[in-house]
Amino acid sequence: MSLTAIIALLQSALLLIAMAQSTPNLPQSFRDNAIAVAQQAISQANLSLASGSLTPTQTVPGTAVPSQIPVQVPPAQSHPTSPSVPTGPTPKQISIQSNVCNLSGTNLKTEYVLSDLLQNGNIDGRIFMNAYVLDQEGRNYFSNNPPYSMTITTSDHSNDQTTNGSGSTGPCGYHYSYAFYATRMGTYTVTYSIPVLNLSKAVTITVKGPEKPIISSSGITVSTSQQETDYPLSQRSNFSGSNVKYWFQAAKPDSYITAQCSDSDTPFTKVDVVSSLGADGRYYPRAQVSSGQLFSGSTTCKFIHGSDNSMTITTESDPITLSVE
Repeated sequence: MSLTAIIALLQSALLLIAMAQSTPNLPQSFRDNAIAVAQQAISQANLSLASGSLTPTQTVPGTAVPSQIPVQVPPAQSHPTSPSVPTGPTPKQISIQSNVCNLSGTNLKTEYVLSDLLQNGNIDGRIFMNAYVLDQEGRNYFSNNPPYSMTITTSDHSNDQTTNGSGSTGPCGYHYSYAFYATRMGTYTVTYSIPVLNLSKAVTITVKGPEKPIISSSGITVSTSQQETDYPLSQRSNFSGSNVKYWFQAAKPDSYITAQCSDSDTPFTKVDVVSSLGADGRYYPRAQVSSGQLFSGSTTCKFIHGSDNSMTITTESDPITLSVE
């Protein structure tokens, strides 16, 4: 073997070792084979130098040929055991869906009202999400590939989770199920990642407080032995007696709503709220103040909307003024 060939062989061996140890994404078996081949090449070069079997035409006058070129082969680095990355089509993205899947486009709801999440006695307001891994064609990547460990982290670290390749199968195929626990208002980032596939996806969830109630209408109700009839406030002077109720009504149906009124002698006090059937067939909150009872004269009233039955988080409507007689 010529000296030039030996030098080229050693350079190639060193490059092979460097490539194997600087590319952690290669499967471990590839890196081990590359280092073994490099070691064999170095051994062959050293044997040629030790035997003095250099080709004469490659000997340079006045130059000593080394008996052996010592080369240190760095030890192979150990890496955690993980599934090998397939050599076929690579995944493109992580898609986050609601419980009803739609791989052609995300259908995840990202804004919630805390009161809606905490209905029916719930205390942790779970938001359910499913994560799918899609290939370049928008299909479920795991239909033809093994699953990998997925890490799910939240910005407040309240419900971080790692799934070790264990997911669920549904109408859209294999996916990772996750539930975010919303116990208070705020904006949260949930990040899904599969390190071995170099994939990551972040979604932002906003949990809002109770919606500010809006007073949409007001009037009076006149009661007789036969029926109750609503009239505009402007017709109050047409009726006398204590069979008149002043009312104001919310613009939207609402379960967690109360009402308060106040006049010059009475601080804000809770008043009755009843359900009024609207023309659309839905029931709307209606607050009522009876004539000739607790309030009189200029009376300020408002709705108060709570996040749940405990009314621990509330917001108020703009006030309305009624002239109670």
